[in-house]
Amino acid sequence: MLTKKKLLAGSLVLGMMLPTSVFAEEPVESEQSTIIQENESINQISDEDKATKILAIVEARTPDQLDTWNAAIEARKEAKEKLQDNLEVQKQEFEDEKQLIKDQIKNGEIAREEGQDAIKQLCEEYKANRSAQKEENEQLHEEHKQQMQELKASLDNAVANDDEATITSTLSTMLDEYTAFTDQLESNIAE
Repeated sequence: MLTKKKLLAGSLVLGMMLPTSVFAEEPVESEQSTIIQENESINQISDEDKATKILAIVEARTPDQLDTWNAAIEARKEAKEKLQDNLEVQKQEFEDEKQLIKDQIKNGEIAREEGQDAIKQLCEEYKANRSAQKEENEQLHEEHKQQMQELKASLDNAVANDDEATITSTLSTMLDEYTAFTDQLESNIAE
């Protein structure tokens, strides 16, 4: 009798699940989600892909500048790595200072309230410093991005019209802007 009850319960559960699973629809992608995915993929073109595209034009149109462009791209990669390392060092220093204060509280070297105030002040200083750095870097990056977009549009137009003089001057200007931005990144790292 017990097995009949289990069998009956099991068949009822299957009977209810089967129609639901049979008539379940495939998830439908909305037009908006497709557009977002396309926009994300457009905006997520890696720096290496951008560099490859520029290098292809440089190699075809101004091969004498190829070594200079390769050196500039390598310098940019190194500057970005240094910047990332610098941020990690700053974060580690912050964590170390915070841990030092916690240890002082634990060892009774400073009062709990005093330690909490010190940690709070340390956190506020760290956040303010990071916020200022982020704002400065975003402004710098946005200015560079705007200038490079304008130069890229000019380059695309010159390539479409097969205007060698404009291609050469635009690539030279792009290289100057590219290296100037890298120099500014390195200057920010040194500060």
